[in-house]
Amino acid sequence: MNISILTFLLAMTFSSGTTRYYLVRHAEKACEECTTCGLKIPEGMDRAKTLTSELSQFGIDHVFASQCLRTQKTAEPLANQLNKTITLYHTDRLDVFIKTLKKYNGNSDILIVGHSNQVPDIIDALSHKKVSIGPDDYDNLYIVTKRTFIRTWTTLEHRTYGVATP
Repeated sequence: MNISILTFLLAMTFSSGTTRYYLVRHAEKACEECTTCGLKIPEGMDRAKTLTSELSQFGIDHVFASQCLRTQKTAEPLANQLNKTITLYHTDRLDVFIKTLKKYNGNSDILIVGHSNQVPDIIDALSHKKVSIGPDDYDNLYIVTKRTFIRTWTTLEHRTYGVATP
C-alpha cells in the first residue's frame, strides 16, 4: 500500500480539527456577592459589549460562565447576539469543568468567562502554560488553540480588549 494512502487512513482513524478556547475574567464587578452582584455601570457593561464586538466574528459555538451573576452578565451580550445559551459551571467543581472542556476535539470555538483565580488554572490545564491575573485586571483575553491531527498541539495567545486596566 502506498505510504501516503496509509498515512491518510491512519489519520482518519483519529479525531482531527481545531478547538479554540477564548478565556476572560468577568468584566468589572459592582460588588463581591456571587449570586446577586452584576457588573459595574458603565465600566463592566461597556467591557461586556466590547467583548461581543471582539468575538462575534469568530463564530463562537459554546458559551460557558460560572454560577456567579457577573460572569453571566459578561457573557450575555455575545450569547444573545449569537443566539447561544450560556452553560453554567460551578467554581467549586473546576476539575469536572476542565474535563468537560478537554473533551472538545475539533472545530469548536468556545468562550469561557471565569474569575481571576480560576482562569489561570483552566489555561494551565488546557495549554500547560502559566498566566496570572491581578485583582484589578479585567482586559485580558487568552486564546488557547488546540489542533488535533494524529497528535495534539496547543498554543496560547494573550491579547487585551476594551479600556486598559492598571
